[in-house]
Amino acid sequence: MGISVSSAGKSASTTSAAASSAFSPSISTSADATALLDELFSTSALGTPVDGSDFVILDKPNPYYVALVYGYGGEGKTFFSCNVDGPVWLLNLDGRAEDTVRSLMAGGPSWPRRDIRFLRSNYPLDILEMEYDAAKQIAQTVLARFKRNFNLACRSGGHIVIDTVDELLLLIKLAVRGRTDRPLGTKEDKGDYGKSDALINDCLWYFSNKVREQRQANLVLISRAKQEREGRELTGRNEYTAHRIFFDAVDWAVELALLSPREVMADGGGNLSPMQIINAGNQGGRFSIEVAKSGCALDQMGKSYKQAEWEEAGMSAIEYCVSRLKRQETSAETLPGSVDDWINQP
Repeated sequence: MGISVSSAGKSASTTSAAASSAFSPSISTSADATALLDELFSTSALGTPVDGSDFVILDKPNPYYVALVYGYGGEGKTFFSCNVDGPVWLLNLDGRAEDTVRSLMAGGPSWPRRDIRFLRSNYPLDILEMEYDAAKQIAQTVLARFKRNFNLACRSGGHIVIDTVDELLLLIKLAVRGRTDRPLGTKEDKGDYGKSDALINDCLWYFSNKVREQRQANLVLISRAKQEREGRELTGRNEYTAHRIFFDAVDWAVELALLSPREVMADGGGNLSPMQIINAGNQGGRFSIEVAKSGCALDQMGKSYKQAEWEEAGMSAIEYCVSRLKRQETSAETLPGSVDDWINQP
């Protein structure tokens, strides 16, 4: 199910169809179609099937999750997201994760050795200067390899990290349009009528939908942060730079920040040397998180936690987030009597 690489001179609609093929199943016979539908409608992993239908009673918990972790550059998003029991499948697009991966694999003072499989997806730095058709051809090839490896990780199970979805969006735009923008009224825009936007949106949904379909792995999406604005005024808060679809697609989201030296001291850092405190931004630095999306765990929205709290609980940061934010399905026998009861339950 790779992307069909377009040749120069093909129309935009043909190229868009080529990009779309990477996110659509390959069906050549009616038997293939039947097998695909049987797979998609298989609900035994979700719960007890209802006889004579495709309905299911959701009486089995879902241990998997899709999450978003965002923060400013250099604050440890990759370290935070990959510091879990493996296997970890890291699909890297920003080219800056190798040292972090080596550090995690070697183990450190506050983390054990981690099992990480690393994929670096690159495209030429001058791709934006290329002709549109050439840029599309390269981007579609890179995206096809990225998707093939992502699907392998989904089937294999474990913990998948995409670092970052900001670069993934650029790659998808290049694969669809041959550029990251689409000025209205240009030759490339003629006849588009929003079709490329719709295709890009479909591609963005693919990754979270695929993980949920396979039910074999967790998925963490990494994004950068920026200052939030209301109109032209800064609010004093931060928000993610990723496309809104990525935020809508996740079960929960947290903003990550490194503690200042003074905060490190307050967060159980009294046993650190002065140099370790000053270098709190290095690997293994002290983190804090703030919950930006909490799913069904409504009582967690907006709450902040520091590293000392998950260390005291004997968990990694991601495990601590899951314990707080990944509420399992509640049976009818234990469902609280009111919304307030449910919100306030531990």
